[in-house]
Amino acid sequence: MLWLDLAIADRRDAERAFFVTDDDSADDIVRVRIEEFSEFELAHLALLLTPGFDPQLVVDGDRPSEVVTGCDRRFVSALAALAAADLPTLAVRWHEASGFERSDSVLSELHALACEAEALGRPLLYAQGDDRDRDRGWD
Repeated sequence: MLWLDLAIADRRDAERAFFVTDDDSADDIVRVRIEEFSEFELAHLALLLTPGFDPQLVVDGDRPSEVVTGCDRRFVSALAALAAADLPTLAVRWHEASGFERSDSVLSELHALACEAEALGRPLLYAQGDDRDRDRGWD
């Protein structure tokens, strides 16, 4: 099963946001995992709101789940700028574009993250993982 971990964090805090580090102290990083969700669906949503999808590599790890990417700032801003009343219509468009079944609930979660990222003035970062990586010896 695919999943996407998202975090509102500065680029310098990317490793701490997604990976276990020697410093296990509490922090103010907002973290969310969305199961059965991938960059594919995220890109489809972004393309409904912006003219392109230009994620930025932040951390290039050895395994796929160790790659941290920054969401396109145009996408985060456009998503945050939406009124809550506009979300149901966008969810339908997103479902039609990508076939993503949980567009309503995930869109609400992504909208809240985008709003918080904008309010904090921090990037929205993500790392994609796949439970099948354990079968490949990557855990």
